[in-house]
Amino acid sequence: MAPAGREFRLYRFTGLLCRHDLLVRVNRPAYSNADQGAEDAADDFADSADAALRGWWERRLLRRDCSAEHRSELLGTMDGDPPTDGVLDGPGLRRCPVWVAHHARPQWIVVGEADSEASFWAAVEDDDRSIPSPPAVAHDVYLLTVEDGLGDLRDA
Repeated sequence: MAPAGREFRLYRFTGLLCRHDLLVRVNRPAYSNADQGAEDAADDFADSADAALRGWWERRLLRRDCSAEHRSELLGTMDGDPPTDGVLDGPGLRRCPVWVAHHARPQWIVVGEADSEASFWAAVEDDDRSIPSPPAVAHDVYLLTVEDGLGDLRDA
């Protein structure tokens, strides 16, 4: 049985003279490892939530802040919880600074918040996941989560 969990997806939206990073946190339901259809359904569930959140952000918030035409690109995905405690555990609908490091397979990342790159690496080394490759790069992201539908849009 594959357990339910969270997944973080980091996107970059680029325009002619601008760049905006979006970090989406979605839930992935549990499924039976012996059932490919159930795994596909779990993937579809997470993909659907991700697409809805990205589309809403691009139509509502990005367009309000930047009138340029944008192209989006997935920079990487992380399954599970960040190696650091804090800002990524809470609600979204806000900007936050994070550090991002890539694994040998570029689509897999580790993302977390820390005061410095050294603090980020210390948290990564204490975590039980495989260690990504240095360097870690600072990103100022807009965090959006599936739980934000329960929140308050007055400040969004």
